[in-house]
Amino acid sequence: MYMMYVRNNMKKTLILDSNNLLYRIFFMNRARGTDVNTLLVFLRCVRSYVDMLDGVDDIIAVWDSRLCRGQPNFRREEVEADYKGNRDNETLAEAHVLDDEIQAAIEALGGVNMFPYRMEADDVIAWLTHQMTGNNITVVTVDQDMLQLINENVDVYSPIKKVFINNDNFVDQTGVDKKNFLSYKCLLGDKSDNIPGLTRVGKKTALKMIENGLEQELDGRPAEDRERYNLNYKLMDLSYGYKHHEGEVECYQEQFEKVGQSRLDKEEFKNICLRNKCFAITNKLDNWLSVFAGKITGANLVNLFSTLNNSK
Repeated sequence: MYMMYVRNNMKKTLILDSNNLLYRIFFMNRARGTDVNTLLVFLRCVRSYVDMLDGVDDIIAVWDSRLCRGQPNFRREEVEADYKGNRDNETLAEAHVLDDEIQAAIEALGGVNMFPYRMEADDVIAWLTHQMTGNNITVVTVDQDMLQLINENVDVYSPIKKVFINNDNFVDQTGVDKKNFLSYKCLLGDKSDNIPGLTRVGKKTALKMIENGLEQELDGRPAEDRERYNLNYKLMDLSYGYKHHEGEVECYQEQFEKVGQSRLDKEEFKNICLRNKCFAITNKLDNWLSVFAGKITGANLVNLFSTLNNSK
């Protein structure tokens, strides 16, 4: 059971690390040997997050699919090992069979899908948190890299731990101060992305190096460790990535213009659910959408209820 996390009454934005959510659903099904409806589970998750936040003003689903194909981003160019080469792309492709339908459903519910140009979903999410400084933002992900984005108005919800990670509990949840988190990650590397850390540096050693003074500790190590640390910082700093390639930010800005303008389309949503056999939703469509609509705040609430009433 999750616990609602309430901040102030600022406008609220829910950001979904959509590939992350999709893969969790997909691999959970494979592990259990089940064949559940991916779209149905995805939508149920989205609704549960909206409910958990007691309403949101905007939902932004961010995906890894790049709009600029055939040109690798700088991370793939600069990592000696195959960046993310430890992932089974053939298996992952199976998880994306319903991408178009999921994305259409998000838009039919009044949300917005966003995509990187050459970079990754992490970079789009970072840009959004830096852009929407007047909003309370919750990022739903299990990706530890996102924790560097946390500030007084940005928290990360871990659906596995079922906990909001924020400024107040950051040390308890991560074991390191927020100001040192990125440096800590750079020392350790990231096995999930195939980014090596410094030689013979584990969590305890990384914390000790930070405690003793990182610059001094790096000066006392082989030159290749300093080079590795500097490269890792460049690869992992989400404030850097989206600024690297020309056209990246412009691509985000163009997509961002749709945020707050989308409206619920009951008939489109119903059709998407019907053709994907989401009968658990369509059998009680008005009830399902009313619960969803009832958790949207401000002007969107009026628009959603108006759409529901007019489309009956």
